[in-house]
Order: sequence, then C-alpha cells, then structure tokens
Amino acid sequence: MKIKYHFTILTIIFGLLTLSSRTSQAQQSVAAVHQEGVALYNAGDYAGALIKFQQVLRAQPNYINARVFSNKCQLALKEGGGPKKTVEAILSQVMIPSVDFQDVPLGDALTYISQRTTELTQGKFTPNIIFNGSTEQRSSSMVTMNLRQVPATTLLKYIGQQTRCRIAYDEHAIVVTPLDNVPQTVSSTPQPGTTTPEATTPATPNPFK
Repeated sequence: MKIKYHFTILTIIFGLLTLSSRTSQAQQSVAAVHQEGVALYNAGDYAGALIKFQQVLRAQPNYINARVFSNKCQLALKEGGGPKKTVEAILSQVMIPSVDFQDVPLGDALTYISQRTTELTQGKFTPNIIFNGSTEQRSSSMVTMNLRQVPATTLLKYIGQQTRCRIAYDEHAIVVTPLDNVPQTVSSTPQPGTTTPEATTPATPNPFK
C-alpha cells in the first residue's frame, strides 16, 4: 500500500515538473515572438509587427507589452498606411539597447551605428552614412558615452555634439560634416556702427571744353 502511495506522489511530482518545464518553454517562445515583433516595429514594418504581437496575445492575453505595441502598430498603420520611408524616421524607431564608448574614434562610432542598426532591424535597413571630412578627422575625433535604450537618431546627435559635427539627413543618407568644414555665410548687410564706402562714378570728360 505504501509503495502505491509513494508511486502516486512521484507521479504527481513528475507531472508538475513536466508542466513547469512546458510552461517555461512556452513563455520563452512567446517572448521570442514578441522580440521579433519589436524588431519589425523598429524597422517600420508595422503590419508585420502587428501579426507577431497578435500571436503573442492569442497565447497570453495579459502580455501587457504586446498589447501596448499592438496598439502602436494599429495607430501607425491608421495614420500612415504603412512604414515610414525617410531615413530619419526609420532611425528614430531603432532603439539601441546599450552604448559604451570610451575614446572611440568618430569613424568607428559611425560604423557601429550602421552595423548595429542592420542587426536590430534584421537586415531590413542599413543606414548609409556619408562623412564629409578627412581621414584624420575620422580617427582623431573621439567619442565617450555610456547610454541605455537610446534611439539611433539621439545617439547620432550626441556624437555630433561631442565631435563638433553637423548631422543632416537627406533622402537616402546621413551626412556628417565637421563644423570646421562647413562654409561660413558672409552677410552683405552692414552691421550697426559700420559705414559702407560710397560708390564713386568716374568723371566724364566735358566734350564742350
């Protein structure tokens, strides 16, 4: 009788352990699908991301983050009808988990942003970064910062501030220009307290003399 009793207890424990293992695997699977959805959302693929978040919610209706992102996707699709196309708009949605730069050359920092964006968007978007400066400026300008959960556009802005570079976005690229290389605009308007030389007209000879 005791043997049967102990066997029943062992069966129950084994069943609970098996159920716990299956639950843990299911949670990991749901979390993986959620991360896929986040990556698609950051890449601007709101329709694809919405499908992932809906899958998560079907498995776990109380998954708060999935519900929040699902609402964001629906709002983005309603407002724009599809993914945003501009370089700046896409980069603003790319959230870089962590950045730890300690005296990193400017060129390496820009390369990191390009490569990290490609990874986070799963190869769907690779920013084209154009540097309008010399090789020396790329290697001698140093970047030091430690950030967490920062949009790629914000990271670029901070890099520009540290290295005295202007960050500009055109239709297909990010243009980084050292301020020392930016042409200065000369104003033709006289400043207060200054005088402008009067124009003189050469005297015309009098033909009647």
